[in-house]
Amino acid sequence: MNSDLNELAEKHNSRRSRWQGRIVMPNERLVALWLHEIIGQLSDGAWENHWHDHVDSWEDYTNLRISLNPNAESVVIKQSTIDGELPDFLARDIAHDNDLVDIIGERMVDAVKQYGHEEYDEEDVRRDLLMLNDATIE
Repeated sequence: MNSDLNELAEKHNSRRSRWQGRIVMPNERLVALWLHEIIGQLSDGAWENHWHDHVDSWEDYTNLRISLNPNAESVVIKQSTIDGELPDFLARDIAHDNDLVDIIGERMVDAVKQYGHEEYDEEDVRRDLLMLNDATIE
């Protein structure tokens, strides 16, 4: 993993006093998205309210330790108290907003590009978010 991103993940993992398990990511792009954008979106009250059917407590997600496993084929949440699934980041209620990429896609791309993924674009964000949407909770 990029050393700067690794340092950010280690800071995240070490500063939490209450743990709800671990999220295992198959690529560092997802780690960057999680740390720079997804945690903030999950903890944002407006988004929490939109996803009330899926998110028991945003803290259950934001307190997950982050691991990178490039051999993993999908995102897995382990040893967690989460009951349910991650929100669908690409299928927002049209009455409120479009999907997450339509709203902050450029910012998400920039978050990943800073770690050496110069060709990354919004379509790549969508592909990565699809993996996140399909996370398995064990």
